[in-house]
Amino acid sequence: MAKHEPALEHTYRFSPASVNQYAIRITFADYDTGKLEGVMQNHPFITAGYHRESAPSTKSSFTFRVNYNLWDPESGTNGNLTKRTGTLNLTADDHSYNNMYGTLTEDGGEPINVALTKQP
Repeated sequence: MAKHEPALEHTYRFSPASVNQYAIRITFADYDTGKLEGVMQNHPFITAGYHRESAPSTKSSFTFRVNYNLWDPESGTNGNLTKRTGTLNLTADDHSYNNMYGTLTEDGGEPINVALTKQP
């Protein structure tokens, strides 16, 4: 039987400003298996999981493979959105999961440093 991790099951907003339109919503987190379910900009996670480090550490590591929409100025001026795929590698320092930090790497691109903040 799955053991929920309710502290993780929230919406998280991104920063810095270059990615602040992004958000992920974790709808299910399984403490025993590390499985995560949810969406990024209404696209379901391709894969997602987390791992809690052994005590006395309170850190957790997260990996998400996600699709998301990005405004593509090369597609014209009509506000065209293109679907992108990327990988989020994040760390949380404690089990409140109020803040996560790490990188967003778009396929074939350079990593962007990001921070995610839990929303009420």
